[in-house]
Amino acid sequence: MKVKAFSNGVSTVNHNSVRLSGSSRLPGANLSDVRGRKAKRFAASRSVILCFVVAHLFAAPETFALTPAEEKEILLAFKEKQNNERLTTWTAGSEMCSWSGVTCSQDGYVTKLDLDNNQLMGTLPPQWSAMTSLSYLILDNNQLTGTLPPQWSAMTRLEFLYLYNNTLTGTLPPQWSAMTSLDELGLNNNTLTGTLPPQWSAMASLNGLDLNNNTLTGTLPPQWSAMTSLQWLWLYNNQLTGTLPPQWSAMTSLVRLYLLNNQLTGTLPPQWSAMTSLLELYLNNNTLTGTLPSQWSAMTSLQWLWLNNNQLTGTLPPQWSAMIYMYRLRLYDNYLINVVPEGIRGTVEFSPQYSMPSPPAPPSPLPPPSKEVSSAAPLIGGIAGGVAAALLAIVVGCI
Repeated sequence: MKVKAFSNGVSTVNHNSVRLSGSSRLPGANLSDVRGRKAKRFAASRSVILCFVVAHLFAAPETFALTPAEEKEILLAFKEKQNNERLTTWTAGSEMCSWSGVTCSQDGYVTKLDLDNNQLMGTLPPQWSAMTSLSYLILDNNQLTGTLPPQWSAMTRLEFLYLYNNTLTGTLPPQWSAMTSLDELGLNNNTLTGTLPPQWSAMASLNGLDLNNNTLTGTLPPQWSAMTSLQWLWLYNNQLTGTLPPQWSAMTSLVRLYLLNNQLTGTLPPQWSAMTSLLELYLNNNTLTGTLPSQWSAMTSLQWLWLNNNQLTGTLPPQWSAMIYMYRLRLYDNYLINVVPEGIRGTVEFSPQYSMPSPPAPPSPLPPPSKEVSSAAPLIGGIAGGVAAALLAIVVGCI
C-alpha cells in the first residue's frame, strides 16, 4: 500500500523541469548536445526515484510478512465466530503462544494449529494464508463448512493438513499445487465435488492423500504419476470414472491404494506390476473388464487384493503363485473360471462365502513431531540475504 502511495506521489513530479523545449536551447547548441543533457538529467532523476524506493522498502519491512501481533488478530477473528465454550484461552489479553492448540516458533510466529474435535463452526478463513510459518494445520472432526480457500496455496511450509470429518463443500483448488512441502493431506468424509486436479502432481513430497467418502467425479489424472513419494492413496467411495492410468506404475512407493466403490472401467494395466511395494490394492465394486494380468505376479508384497464385483473374465494366472505373502484374494461376482492353480497362496474367494468387512480404516493422525524451523528457512534466508545485499549496495551508491 505504501509503495502504491509513493507511486502516486511520483506521478505528481513536474517533468517539465527535465524537459528541454526548443525555446530553451542555448545559441549555437546542436541537437546532439541537447539530447545528451536531456539523457543525463533523466538518469539523475531516475537515480533519485530508485534511492527513494529502496529507502522506503527498508523503512517498511512490515509490508513483506505479518507480525506475530497481526497473526494474533487473525486468530481472534476466527474465535469470535465460535461457541463461547470453545477456545476459552484465546483472549486478547493473553500471550498467543500460550493458547490451547497453538504452537509458536522461538520468534513468536505460529507454526502449528491443533484444533481437532473442538466443534468449530464457520468457514476456513482465507486470511490464514498470511500465516506463512504454519507447518501443521489440524482441523479434523469439527463442524466446518464452506469451500477450500485457493489462497491457502501461499502456505508453502505446510507439511500436515487435516480437514477430514467436516462438512466442507466445493472443489479441490488447483492452486494448492503450490503447497509442495505437504507430507499428508486428509480431506475425507466431507461433501467435496468436482474432479481431481492434474496440477496436484506438483506435490512431489506428498506421502499420504485421503479423499475418500466425498462426491468427486471425473477421471484419475495420469499426471499424478509424478507423485512418486505417495505411500497411501485413498479415493474410495466417490463417483470417479474412466480407466486405471498405466502411468501410475511410476508410483513405486505406494503401499496402499484404495479405489473401490467408484465407477471405473477398462482393464487392469499390466504396467502396474512395477508397483512392487503394494501391500493392499482394492479395486472392487467398479466395472472393470478384461483378464487378470500375469505380469502382476511381480507384485510379490501383495497381501490383500480385492477385485470382486467387476466384470473380469478368464482364469487365475498360475504366475500369481509368486505372490507368496497373499492373505486374501477376492474374485467373486465376476465372470472368472473357478479354478485355483497350484501354488496360489492365501484365501481365494470365488464366491461371497465370507463376510465383507470394510477396508481398514485410515490410522488416526499421530501428533506431529515438534519442529521449530522449517527446512525451507535456510533457502529463504539465503535469498533474503542476497536481496538485502543488493539493496544495500544501491543505498550506498545513493549516499
